[in-house]
Amino acid sequence: MNAVLDMALRQHRHAVPLSSISKRQLISVSYLEQMFSRLRRQGIVDGIRGPGGGYTLGRSPKDITIAQIILAVEEQAAHDARCAAKDQERDSRDAPDLWNGLSTEVLRFLNGISLWSLMLANPIDEAERDAASPNGQILPPTSAFTYGDYLARKG
Repeated sequence: MNAVLDMALRQHRHAVPLSSISKRQLISVSYLEQMFSRLRRQGIVDGIRGPGGGYTLGRSPKDITIAQIILAVEEQAAHDARCAAKDQERDSRDAPDLWNGLSTEVLRFLNGISLWSLMLANPIDEAERDAASPNGQILPPTSAFTYGDYLARKG
C-alpha cells in the first residue's frame, strides 16, 4: 500500500521509477515489479518504458479504492474475498460465518476509502517538502494507517 501511495504522491511531475520507490520504502525492486505488474493488469497503474520511464496512476486517485489495490496485489486476499462473497450468498439462511462476515465487512470498509483520501490525509508542507527534496517532490507518508489519525482529528 505504501508503495502505491508513494508513487501517487510523486507521479504528478513524472513517471516514478520502481528503483526510487524501492529506496524510499525499503522494498526490493523484484517484489515491486511483481506488485506493479498486477496493479497494471487491473488498470490501477500505467507503465512507461524507456528513459524517464516508471509508473503513474492508471486513473484518478478518487476512483481507486484501497480494496482495489489490496485485491490486485494480494492474490490470496482476492481469492478469500470471492469465497466469502459466495459463501455469504449460499449461507444467507444459516447463522453467518464469523470469518466470511468479517472479510465482507473489511472489504466493504476498504472500498469506502479512496487513494485520494489517503493522499489528502498525509499533507506535507512546502518547506518540509523542499528541504527533503531538491526537486520539490512530495514525500510519502510513513504509513497508510495515518488515515485513522486523520479521521480522529477531523472528528
